[in-house]
Amino acid sequence: MFTWNFPFVSKKRLEDTLSQLMLGDREGSDILIRIHTAIHSAGEAVELAAFIKRIIPSAQILGTSTSAVISGGRLIHDQCVISVTQMDEGSVFTRRLPVTEAGSGRMIPAEALCAEAGDIVARTSAKLLFVFFPKHYADIDRFVEACNERLPDTQMIGGFLDWNDLIGDAGFVFDESGWSGQELMLAALSGDALEAFTGFAAGVQVVGELHEITKARYDDILEIDGRPAGAFIHEGIGREICTQTEIG
Repeated sequence: MFTWNFPFVSKKRLEDTLSQLMLGDREGSDILIRIHTAIHSAGEAVELAAFIKRIIPSAQILGTSTSAVISGGRLIHDQCVISVTQMDEGSVFTRRLPVTEAGSGRMIPAEALCAEAGDIVARTSAKLLFVFFPKHYADIDRFVEACNERLPDTQMIGGFLDWNDLIGDAGFVFDESGWSGQELMLAALSGDALEAFTGFAAGVQVVGELHEITKARYDDILEIDGRPAGAFIHEGIGREICTQTEIG
């Protein structure tokens, strides 16, 4: 597969760029288009996805809102990045899945969502899953654990939806047919020649003196030096961060 990444400038520039790629020239070659936007409202994002779909009818589209994108080695809060992946072999399948029950609004258990993802993996023989969750969904950790247990041969990567002042307080997923703040977005990639490797990198910067994390749950720090982490950071480290805008 090959991937092109470029920022959104205008629909005219986008149409010219997609035409130059000649993506429709290879019959039977699946295309995944990912749109991560920090500038479009939900309606505008759907319109953009529909615009791309008209240019490349065979494309599968995965879209998310975000508070910022990474482009050219910089974090940019007023940009939209479009990634176009053309498969040499294999196939792409995208789907939105609700994370709350209709009517009651209760969160769907992680195991039930994993079962739906597992059905998709079984149907498509997926080796790689992209999964993006609404930020308010509280059981993402368990979903990951359940998928690791149920789908040990399928790599998975993704995250949760972010937001900014333009989009609101929850973020949304979208494709050419609509958007939702109560659904996850999934893309499954499969193929005999597809090999998937996933990983992540994390970084920290030391602020203040050394302290001991005395209680944690996975990546969540619950206590520092035996005190509630939130209060500790607010009273101590938080003040230092507030005065150093370059690391805030």
